Formats: sequence, structure tokens, C-alpha cells
Amino acid sequence: MFSLRPLTARIVRPLDAEGFWRGAETVEIDPAGRVERAPALYLPDELDRIVAHYPGVAPRDDLDRLLHTDRVEPATIARIVPDVIVADGTLLRHGAVQVLRPGPKRKILRGDFTTLPEAMLCADYVIDRYFGHWVADGWSREQLAVERGMVPMVLDPDRFGHSAGYRALIDLPARHLADTRVTRLWLIDDRGYNPSRMERFRRVRARLRAAVAGGNGPPGVFIRRGTQAAGRTLRNEDEVIAALATRGFAVIAPDAMAPAAIAATLRDARIVISVEGSALAHANAVLDAGACVFAIQSPTSFNTIHRLATADAGLRFAFSVGDPAAGDDFTMPVARLLRAVAMVEEAMR
Repeated sequence: MFSLRPLTARIVRPLDAEGFWRGAETVEIDPAGRVERAPALYLPDELDRIVAHYPGVAPRDDLDRLLHTDRVEPATIARIVPDVIVADGTLLRHGAVQVLRPGPKRKILRGDFTTLPEAMLCADYVIDRYFGHWVADGWSREQLAVERGMVPMVLDPDRFGHSAGYRALIDLPARHLADTRVTRLWLIDDRGYNPSRMERFRRVRARLRAAVAGGNGPPGVFIRRGTQAAGRTLRNEDEVIAALATRGFAVIAPDAMAPAAIAATLRDARIVISVEGSALAHANAVLDAGACVFAIQSPTSFNTIHRLATADAGLRFAFSVGDPAAGDDFTMPVARLLRAVAMVEEAMR
């Protein structure tokens, strides 16, 4: 029997909390390495339109990952933590806690727990929360587990609405890790987009591209954001869609489609546009190398995370910044957007 009573008063601790990592073994899995990225594509005055960056993201870091085209990315590290209990989206050991998923916690854990001698957890607080991070970060971690002869462990294999469909297409069946004591739990830090991590992600993408038929998809696609998208509402979306349609863009709504249909539609597109957010992960997952992911950016919540995700996949990244409206809503002037799209198409030629 294990008491979880202290959890009710705890705040999420950072991953380097001293108590949790005591006695952990550190292993370098993939070395640091130099990565060259194609320059991001945007009109000359776009950065001047930024009012604020995504909450919690330092503006300096946001712009740094946007502007650098050649840098050394850090190594992928595994920290092997002994004797960890996994329950209620939380990791516990010797009085130390790591909360990976917020929500209710049982005060007392009762009954028999499964015991595993070794497991690799392929999720963290961010991967478990955002579909886009599951694609961009979770897939490469799960591929790492497979390549090391381990079953990928996650908090919930069906965490997102499209999880099951994509897992079948990319052949990454993960195992639910809950109410389990793990003798040696592998926790992965691969926030550095080093060459080996990039290759893992590209191997998964290659399986997805091979799993869906190509040859008949549109050259340009606009992705509507789903009903579960939080904030950053594009108020003139219908006007944007109508303007893009005159340039031959198709429109999809992933909420109403199966992953196989989404991937087949996007597979051979050369440019995919959407409001910045997890919807763009569908494009990162399947576009051919050299294609472009174009983010329509909120001026009050600017975020360049897709700059890294697209580079990881061998894609180009472009963006245009809209104009503020009420709250965190915004509009995207159509004439400016079309100028940016024409600039991207010319650069890609």
C-alpha cells in the first residue's frame, strides 16, 4: 500500500528535481551533432507584427530557433531511474514525485501492482498533452524504444482522437503504463534535435507515406483547426479559405476524417497552411521532403515550435503574422497572406 496524500499539495516539479533523480544512471543514447536547416520563409516585415509570444515561451528562445540555420544540437540522454511506481499519470519514488498528467490522484493506492524489470517511458508532460508534440516528439521516442528492443510505454495509447488510426499506419503499438512498479525506468531527454533523433522520426514518416496511396492529392491544402483547439481563433477563416481556393488549395477538417484519409490527402502536397497549432502536425507527419508547412501566426501568441518539427522531417517552414482582434482572436489580411504564399511558391521553385 502506497500513500499518495502529499500529492494534493504539490506543484509540478521540474524534471531535474534532486530527490526524484537520486541514484539514477545517465546514458548517452545519441551523440550531439551539427544540423543544417533551410531558412524559414517569411515576408520582410513579419517579425515587426509580433505583439507577444506563446505563454511560457521566452521570446529570445522563440526567435533563436527561427533564425538559426546551422547549429550543434545536444545529445539524446536516457536517465534510468530505479524502483519507480507509475500511477494516475504520476511517477513516485522514495517520497519524490513527478507529475506527468494533471488531474485527480488517488490518496491511497491499494491492490497488487504489475511489476516490470525494465521499461522506457515515451511520454512526458508536453507529449501527453498536445497532439502536435506526440507526433513531433513522441513518435521518435517510441521508435527509439523499438530499436532498443523495448516496448514503447505511454500513459495512454489512445490519448488523442487520431492515435489508434495513426498507430496502425506507422506500426507503433504502445503499451499502457499504469499501476505499475518498474525496477528500471528509462526516461528520455531528446529535446535536442540531433541527427540521430531526426533519422528516427523520418523512419516513422517513411512508414506512414508507404502506408497510404499517393499520386492524386492536391498540391496545396488548408487545414481547418479542430473543435478542441484552444484560443487563437482566425476570425476571417472563411475569407482566407475562399482566397486560397482561387489558387487551387483544397480544404480538410481532420476532426471529421480518419488518419488514413488525412495522410492520403496531404501526402503529395507541396504546401500546407493552417493556423499555428497541433493541426499542422498532420502535415509534418506525411509530407514529402522539401514540401512546406505554412503557419498562420497569431500576433499575440507567436510560436515557432513547428520550425523544429518541420526541420526534423526535412520540410520547409513558412509563416505570416495576422492582426490582433478581441482577446486572443485575430484576422489574417488576405492580400498579405497571398503575397506570402506567392513568395513561398517562388522560393520553392
